[in-house]
Amino acid sequence: MNRFARSIALGAVLALTMTGFSTVAAHAAGTLQGSGYVRDDYFSTTVAGTVQAYTQNPATNPAAVAEQTVPMSLVDGGFNFTTLVAGPTWLKITPTNTAANSVKIVGPYAFDDGYFFSQISLPTNRGVVAGQVQTSDGDGFDCAVLDFQRIDDQSISSTTYTQDEGVFKRMMPIGSYKLRVSDDCDNSFDPFYVGIPGATFDTATTFVIPTTGQLDIPTITVPAQKSISGTVTSDAIVGVPSAPIAGIDVSALAYNADGGYWESWSDALTNASGNYVLRDLPPGAYKLQFSDPDGDFQGEYYDNVQTAPEDAADVTIDATSVTGKNASLGLNEVTTDGELLAGFVKDSAGHGIASIGVSLFNVGQSQYVDNANTNRLGRFSFRYLEPGDYELYYYDYDSDRYIIDDNLPTKVTIGATKGADVTKVLKTFSSVSGHVTIAATTAPHIDETSVALYDVDDNYVTDTSVSPDGTYSLARLQPGTYRARFDGQRELSQSRQIMIRQFWSGKYSLASATSVAVASEAHVVNINALLGSKLICIAAPKTSGTAKKGYTLKATTGTWNAKVGTTFAYQWYRGTTAISGATKNAYKLTSSDVGKYLKVKVTATNTVNHYTSGLSYSKLTAKILS
Repeated sequence: MNRFARSIALGAVLALTMTGFSTVAAHAAGTLQGSGYVRDDYFSTTVAGTVQAYTQNPATNPAAVAEQTVPMSLVDGGFNFTTLVAGPTWLKITPTNTAANSVKIVGPYAFDDGYFFSQISLPTNRGVVAGQVQTSDGDGFDCAVLDFQRIDDQSISSTTYTQDEGVFKRMMPIGSYKLRVSDDCDNSFDPFYVGIPGATFDTATTFVIPTTGQLDIPTITVPAQKSISGTVTSDAIVGVPSAPIAGIDVSALAYNADGGYWESWSDALTNASGNYVLRDLPPGAYKLQFSDPDGDFQGEYYDNVQTAPEDAADVTIDATSVTGKNASLGLNEVTTDGELLAGFVKDSAGHGIASIGVSLFNVGQSQYVDNANTNRLGRFSFRYLEPGDYELYYYDYDSDRYIIDDNLPTKVTIGATKGADVTKVLKTFSSVSGHVTIAATTAPHIDETSVALYDVDDNYVTDTSVSPDGTYSLARLQPGTYRARFDGQRELSQSRQIMIRQFWSGKYSLASATSVAVASEAHVVNINALLGSKLICIAAPKTSGTAKKGYTLKATTGTWNAKVGTTFAYQWYRGTTAISGATKNAYKLTSSDVGKYLKVKVTATNTVNHYTSGLSYSKLTAKILS
């Protein structure tokens, strides 16, 4: 019975018993009997103790003597009186378990056809218990049944079930309990007591429900179940010996004698490495079935059995899990008869390429006939073709992967009795990738940064945006020589600052950039850049003129990493001493300069783009003559 059905049944029982008194059966004249149940005030937990029958109300007549005393059942709290004196009857309930608060007196009961029946509830002290049940993999287990058993008699005081994520929370009578956990869904594990591994009722952990607050039980982990694992490969793929196969359905079968059929106890699909794990298997003998939902590979049973499961070898689980149950599958062959055109699309290493579109064009009729997609082996096929000349065109759904030239279709001829079998090899695009960072600043966040490529003739080729984490990739590249340009901005508190344009590697002009050589099907990495906002002098300022008193020296600005918006200031020096007033690019030599060596300092400033200023000195002049 599943949990939903059991809940309905329990609700029906409570609805019946909570109606008070009801006639159960008629008894012989003169024989008066009574029975009932004692539960807590939630009608969910049995109360242990005794029930006494009185002909007088013991609450108002303390001297009254009990007519009969009977125990309550430890199973369901039931009690039963056999022969009672005719007349009104009072019942005194004396609980012995700590859950019930106090003695209770109920009645009087009248006899109906010599019988009475009562459902009695007692107020109880209650606390809250909560926790979580998880699998050995750490996932919440939402199919657990938790039975709280009294430590004095092992009777079940309360039962609860885990909900989503394996959590449970229950209000129940205070007291001391042992906790037993079982599987309410598919019996994937044997019931166990919470405590040390292999705990019995006696050695299990005792949980005490408090009178106040909540008892949080530490996470309960379901013991790991046994498994069967292995790898599925194929030697039938050209150029790839023992190639792992993904997506193969593996099942552990056991014979159902009652139904007369083989039943799957666990299923799994192989991953990209061809590996599978069949989990949660109880001990026993199984037959392993391998099948391909896509139909590319031949199905079989372990070990290399093509017929029926009863012919396959047993895979037996005892005390430990079973590993190494491998399979090598063959291809389902495609026969290229006179109506069939079949083939493969592969990469340069001979691996089949999945999800390549193939269009078939009838040359004689000047029209497209059909379209197909390659499967995971790179295979495609066309059927029911008329004899004639055809062309195959290819297209890549993921346009960044393979180079396809529409001007070079595959030409094939279908004969009256012979089809065609073709193989198309596609080369991957090359790519360039790297990382862009910003020089140490208070705001290193990259924003609106891009990378562009130019060819050797300075022609723009392609560009891409840099991700927020600084990475980029330029795909769909043909083999060749390129130069990379980096442009970026950084985000300030209330504005953005443009970074100084840079070329790889660490250059500031396209002409001086370092070339990036990209070979066929190559993926060039680490083409990185460190962008900044500081003005840097690439070629120092120079002075010119006759080094003689009365003559004028002139200074150049030098070459800087940013031109647009950059202005320059000058300061002439006599040795290491600044010459007062000598702040232009030209300076006329005086008698004070005779016998000295001069130089000029150039300071670059760019307020337009908020660049950090930079400075550079020229070399010393020759000694100034008189």
